[in-house]
Amino acid sequence: MDAPKSAATRASRSRRWILITFATAGTVGGVTALFSALGLKPTAWLASGIAATVFALTFWFAWKWWQAIDEAAREAHKTGWYWGGTAGLLISLVLFTGLHFADPAVSLARYAMIEGDAGLILTGIAVTITAQLIGYGLVWSGWWFLRGR
Repeated sequence: MDAPKSAATRASRSRRWILITFATAGTVGGVTALFSALGLKPTAWLASGIAATVFALTFWFAWKWWQAIDEAAREAHKTGWYWGGTAGLLISLVLFTGLHFADPAVSLARYAMIEGDAGLILTGIAVTITAQLIGYGLVWSGWWFLRGR
């Protein structure tokens, strides 16, 4: 049977996992910037493999962090993702509906993150994820604000 962990121990572990996550993200960002500065462009398979590895590591770090946080923090995150993520997805749905009925002669290519059809798809994914993250952050913050923490 596990002994109860003190608040200081849990906080220390949470900070450690957050630091590890930021270090991993910073490393990936640095390598990406280096590739860009050197003019190197990885193949789609290499980039996908690297992304899958980073995502697997990030998921593992997140799982370990999730196990270390208390029930209140878990509830804040669950509420934030459920309601905030859903609200962000609904914003994307409104954009999707509006664009679906837009004039087909209007090109959205100038808004794409990269050229080509893949750029348009990538931009749509980025807009959706951004809207969900903003919604999550607002609901998560509101959850803590309303509970006085």
